[in-house]
Amino acid sequence: MLEKKVVGRECKFVWHIGKPKNDNSADDIHVVKEYTHYEDGTTEPKLTIIKNFKRDFYITKIAARNHLEKKEWEKKDNLIKYSCTQSDLVKNASTALGKKGFSGTLRQLSNEPYLYGTDIRSESLIKSIYLKKYPNCTSKNNVSVFDIETDMNTGNVIMASICTHTQDYTVVDKNFLAEFNKRNNLSNKKEDIIKRLKDMYLKYMDDYEEDYIDRAKQWEIDLVDTELETSVNCFKKAHLWKPDFVSVWNLDFDIPKILSVLEKNKVDPKFIFSDPSIPSQYKCFEYRKGKTQKVTASGVYTAIPPANQWHTVYFPASFYLIDSMCVYKRLRLGDQEEPSYKLDAIAEKEIGIKKLKFKEADGYKEGAWHSFMQENYLYEYILYNLFDCKIVIKVDDQTTDLNYKLTKTANVTHLEDFDSLPRSLVNDLHFYCLDRDHVIGTTSANLVHETDKLVFGADDWIVALQAGLFVNCGLKIYTNDMTIETNIYTDTGDLDVAAAYPTNGSTLNQSKETTCYAVSSVEGILEKDVRNSALNLSGGPNNAIEFSTVMYGVPELYNVYVDYAEYRKTTSNTKVQM
Repeated sequence: MLEKKVVGRECKFVWHIGKPKNDNSADDIHVVKEYTHYEDGTTEPKLTIIKNFKRDFYITKIAARNHLEKKEWEKKDNLIKYSCTQSDLVKNASTALGKKGFSGTLRQLSNEPYLYGTDIRSESLIKSIYLKKYPNCTSKNNVSVFDIETDMNTGNVIMASICTHTQDYTVVDKNFLAEFNKRNNLSNKKEDIIKRLKDMYLKYMDDYEEDYIDRAKQWEIDLVDTELETSVNCFKKAHLWKPDFVSVWNLDFDIPKILSVLEKNKVDPKFIFSDPSIPSQYKCFEYRKGKTQKVTASGVYTAIPPANQWHTVYFPASFYLIDSMCVYKRLRLGDQEEPSYKLDAIAEKEIGIKKLKFKEADGYKEGAWHSFMQENYLYEYILYNLFDCKIVIKVDDQTTDLNYKLTKTANVTHLEDFDSLPRSLVNDLHFYCLDRDHVIGTTSANLVHETDKLVFGADDWIVALQAGLFVNCGLKIYTNDMTIETNIYTDTGDLDVAAAYPTNGSTLNQSKETTCYAVSSVEGILEKDVRNSALNLSGGPNNAIEFSTVMYGVPELYNVYVDYAEYRKTTSNTKVQM
């Protein structure tokens, strides 16, 4: 049999696993989720381990060290190129800078004005190599979806499902199921349980899947003894299936619950989530919870809604665990805010289908609904769990968020950094500069300069309409009772200037290299008035007169009219009406 001809290789994503602590002889490794592309159009997934990948960094030549401040980029001719592993980057870069024995972080080392090219992650560098070498080797991502359900009384994980376009798998705590069977005089034999479940599939899924009869036959169901098995068996299945994404809608519920079960059973999560082929010393796991609140320029803390949070789970495997809800929101930042980002609401909007419901449970909501179903219709509830996975697949087929848009938009940026626009811009600038014989600078732990206090910063750019101008300018809510003072305000503006700096900076070509002067003060005008006028100018012609009166001392229109009226009185007998 002839071997198929390889035409290229595709990198879906990369995991960096540094050297284990206190083992300098160990390898620095990168785990690549790779697809081999064949001439006949087929592809084959696999994990590839790259040992001791060398990444570049740059140090300013001695002769070119004629500056004390950090530069945003430097000519290659003024730099010396070095290469080392990601694990050795701090050690080798500090040595090259003449700071041998440096024990701080890379960010701290980057305070040095002569270090370049270290901000980009090694994972991004590897992915860029694949894209440059095989630009036409791209494919849709294979997506699977995972979901758990917990006992409404105890909080224990009682079932979990994972599915793809062609495969369905459900694991159920048989002890929880046995209690239900006993209460309802049902057989507890495995074959009878599975038959009931597949009958449920045939009853309810004919409206949602054309091949529902075959899918019912192929639905794999496991009945297990422990909560631990219920919690982890789906991930064992994912390691076998090797999808590109294991998606969860609202990941911050499911994953902490799974981790709690692992902790209770004294199981290290790295042995559950890391691919079985990864050597034990390189297996790792970290759940990195996204920010749950932000602080405004005025120092007020506000909650970040769940859909705006970006939680990441870091472990080397053939799949990337991701929150579909957050991806959905992130890819639509410029769109109007949805009333709800719950799965039910988004599924109804995108595909006209809601989560599986049962007429017997009409009238029950939220937790009460789950309690009622677990108590009275457990087999239907198990199907509900599986359908929650299937509906996310259907939503993604419609939106193409995971199977196409996410990785296309991210390009070389690691998905952990996908919620950071500055990070994506820096990655793009890295290669843009290299192609033009320049190297981008580095972000340090301290980017504040002593002269920064002399110019206007990014804080306190807040302009609010004067209280007196709010009176009676909104729409009345209650028109039948004019004594009730309630208004709805329309056509309001909310400009987040601080958050817009990456885009504004690149659009306007703003940088240290292009800035000649920065305003520190305007003689005769208060700083707050300068800030207000700068923001009001963004309103265009509507605020042109106000800007002129504040910044240039132009008289207000009313005063011009008064002066004109007085002038006419003194120069003619013409009567001027006020």
